[in-house]
Amino acid sequence: MAGNDPEAKAIVIGLLTLFGWTQEQIVDLGDITGARGMEAYLLLRVRMMQAIGTAAFNVSMVTA
Repeated sequence: MAGNDPEAKAIVIGLLTLFGWTQEQIVDLGDITGARGMEAYLLLRVRMMQAIGTAAFNVSMVTA
């Protein structure tokens, strides 16, 4: 997530938690400028959907 409003970020964290996300899965990319990277992810996702022929997949970030 990314944004300039701490209260909005708290709401997003609450919603993601309701959907089953763990705290480790929620990454704060900082202020609103971090949203640009998330928006660009859509371009990758669309190409991946075209390549494999389905939207039934997900991507995970793994850290050491």
